[in-house]
Amino acid sequence: MNGRLYCVGVGPGDGELMTVKAVRILEQVPVIAAVHTDTNSLSAALTAAAQIIDVSGKRTVLLEIPMTRKTAAVNQAYQAAAKALTAILDQGLDTALITLGDPALYSTAARIMAYISPEQYEVHIVPGVASFCAAAACAGQSLVSRSEVLTVIPAGTDMQKLKKLLERSGTKVIMKPASQLAQVISLLADMQLLPYCTLVQNCGMEGERILRSSDMLLAAESDEQPYFSLFIVRER
Repeated sequence: MNGRLYCVGVGPGDGELMTVKAVRILEQVPVIAAVHTDTNSLSAALTAAAQIIDVSGKRTVLLEIPMTRKTAAVNQAYQAAAKALTAILDQGLDTALITLGDPALYSTAARIMAYISPEQYEVHIVPGVASFCAAAACAGQSLVSRSEVLTVIPAGTDMQKLKKLLERSGTKVIMKPASQLAQVISLLADMQLLPYCTLVQNCGMEGERILRSSDMLLAAESDEQPYFSLFIVRER
């Protein structure tokens, strides 16, 4: 009998924000798999889980996904990761594929799962606290209220499209903008949105920072930016 696969959201990085269900499943499964990149040998999701779960007695599997926009290379990595997981499931071992935040929101884990047949394997998705919800809490503010609209903008959105999205009503969240942080801050300044903007970096992790207005202009001058960054832009 094949093992069951659980895609588990472990929250934004603070182990105390893991759900009761996530903790229960991670305690039960013999195998925990997590994604890492070819530029970082550590898994942020595994680090977060290890704050609460004793992983020393479990088999841990790191699935390498390259940080590149080359579709063919990334898809090949997703397929290889899925193949590695199904090989474990074929041994009858229940496995948790963990991801930061929520698996339904721009997660690499969900992309891997797309290559695993639900007809052949029993698959369960366990939601987690989304990074932008945790970031809003850290910043001491709400995201939206009443009839306000929330727009979530993924990493890598080109500046022209980003400008149009920022012109929408409601709150905008810009996810993982580290590679183009200076450009985004410049655009926000040009649109006179900096007074309504909060930049949260490494939410729930070591080095957490909450920056507003002029502090963001100083941050833009740095050559290195945390990968786990996001902007919350409230309506004027």
